[in-house]
Amino acid sequence: MAILGTLLKKGIKLRENLQQEYSSPLELQKNELKELMIAASHTEFGKYYDFPKILTRFKKGGHAFYSAYKSVVPIHDYNKIYKDWWQLSLKGAKDIAWPGKIKYFALSSGTSEAASKHIPVTKEMTKAIQRTSIRQIISLSKYDLPPQVFESGILMIGGSTHLNKRGNYFEGDLSGIQAARLPFWFQHFYKPGKKIAKGRNWDTKLDEIVKKAKEWDIGIVVGVPAWIQILIEKIIVYYQVANIHEIWPNLLVYVHGGVSMDPYRKGFEKLMGRPIYFIETYLASEGFIAYQALPRHKSMKLVLNNGIFYEFVPFEEKNFLPSGDIRPDAEAVLIEDVEEGKEYALLLSTCAGAWRYLIGDVIKFTSLEESEIIITGRTKHFLSLCGEHLSVDNMNKAIEMVSNELNIQINEFTVAGVPHENLFAHHWYVGTDDKVDAKALKDRIDFYLKELNDDYAVERSAALKDVFVEVLPLHKFYDWMESFNGVKFGFVLAFLIGPVFFTIIQTSIERGFLNGAWVALGVSLSDAIYVAICYFGLFQFLNEPRFRTQMAYVGGAILILFGLYHLLIKSRKARLELSRSTSEPSAFKYVAKGFIINGISPMVVIFWIGTLSFATIDFGYRRGLEMFIFFVALLFTVLATDLIKAFLADKLRALITRRFLMIMNVAVGICLIIFGIRLFWMAKTAFDSIG
Repeated sequence: MAILGTLLKKGIKLRENLQQEYSSPLELQKNELKELMIAASHTEFGKYYDFPKILTRFKKGGHAFYSAYKSVVPIHDYNKIYKDWWQLSLKGAKDIAWPGKIKYFALSSGTSEAASKHIPVTKEMTKAIQRTSIRQIISLSKYDLPPQVFESGILMIGGSTHLNKRGNYFEGDLSGIQAARLPFWFQHFYKPGKKIAKGRNWDTKLDEIVKKAKEWDIGIVVGVPAWIQILIEKIIVYYQVANIHEIWPNLLVYVHGGVSMDPYRKGFEKLMGRPIYFIETYLASEGFIAYQALPRHKSMKLVLNNGIFYEFVPFEEKNFLPSGDIRPDAEAVLIEDVEEGKEYALLLSTCAGAWRYLIGDVIKFTSLEESEIIITGRTKHFLSLCGEHLSVDNMNKAIEMVSNELNIQINEFTVAGVPHENLFAHHWYVGTDDKVDAKALKDRIDFYLKELNDDYAVERSAALKDVFVEVLPLHKFYDWMESFNGVKFGFVLAFLIGPVFFTIIQTSIERGFLNGAWVALGVSLSDAIYVAICYFGLFQFLNEPRFRTQMAYVGGAILILFGLYHLLIKSRKARLELSRSTSEPSAFKYVAKGFIINGISPMVVIFWIGTLSFATIDFGYRRGLEMFIFFVALLFTVLATDLIKAFLADKLRALITRRFLMIMNVAVGICLIIFGIRLFWMAKTAFDSIG
């Protein structure tokens, strides 16, 4: 059989060479859109948007065809295209958005309006998915795989292949629709076989696969990570072996998709006897979009000539609302105009009757030359550890339904995915001041989410082992927000360019990180004193115009003196002191330096007075715990960023020359003098206005 494996591998290489693509991505995509529009020109959709007229623009040069297409056909999300077009196909009407009747609909994770989306799957789309699957098998020739892998079976674990008949159509998991149309030549390799795959009870299906596992020679496994991990763990326990390679010695490839593999990778490695190849795919209910074509590449190659036309919408505020919904006037670009490293939302036009359809995924190009992408997220926030695809819509709706049922008010909530029993759980933090039993709340949230989202319901019996709910008083959420606001203000203060900034940088370069850190500590101490004065209600004294004027004169004089010292004395004595000596000034002197430089500036006082006013008026904080949390977070952020400045400046010391140090002292001196003169000018202006 080794000879058969070798011949198969050589045949794959030959076919791969025959399928080399010599066209540019734009040429491939232009031709793809033309073929899609020709096929759909006599559908109701094609007539409504006058496809024949748009098709005449394909004869023109440049992007005339695309300008005509996007100026006439609007962008659709699922709700819009379902309401306007697909629901007619669901009722049995023919020639709506694609020629003929749609007999199959794939169930995909739902919205707040329905438990599942119904995505049309045509014969043309089924064949397109099969062709891309073959391309992915062809790409295996680039991997260093022994012939035995190509002789072995392919285990594909997905949802039930059983399809439900609903009047004029069948509905079910995409894997079920595809399984019904498997090519005859592939059925010899396919495991677990049609009978087991058809089962609807997940636990029963797993048990049957486990019992058959030792009879099969598996070289490639395909499926969602959580399901595959559960299966392999069961096999190892059932046969009492150390790892899966004791059962399937030829297993070398795992093909995954749907969720990120990163949280599972370590768990998988523990189940293996030796390393295997992880290959990512991008197969959605709307089509087979991309696959990992090269080993050791984390990116996937877009399929550009197989039933899908792509548009790319920059994932920016001008194109998307804060809710994640796309704006009607969002600007999309062709593949020729995308940029590497920039995030785009995908629009698809497909051979299943999707037109300028927002699939909801956000991607980023890693290679324009190879048309390679990675998935970076969703246009709307989702929680999907193991394929549950729980959207913000689902969560908000479930919380609303629970609140109504239990007659409580839930003002805030957040949810996190956490590891649990080698798999996963959801941990909810629910903010309410009403009395409610946490267990009852958990049961009802879980119940409604199962009603709202079919994928969630499936995973709750598989990889999503539990749900934890912790009820918190509302002030806990607001306390956290107060600390977060403090962090934001801290960053603003930390990156203001003034005498403190220059002093920390200069001290760190000349005397090293530790002494720069002492200066930063002195700065923080003076800030803390000002905050305390404001906090205890004494800022009216600091707000007295005459006091601030006098302080400005004194502060200006001190800054000018510091500046003259750097300009006239230190710049002439510039030298690098890379070694620590006992003659260096003490830590106290550096702390005092930072304290004085920061403390004598009226601008610092004004900043803290303004910050207190902003926190009181804009954030609605009052004296007490909330104000304390805000200012502690703020001061801690300032100190942390000052220490980072000192650390980075210290790292530059090896590059500093005597000349550079002289120039730096001159620059610092000039800056301090300028800041001092500015304070004098401010003091004179204030004095004139008082007078």
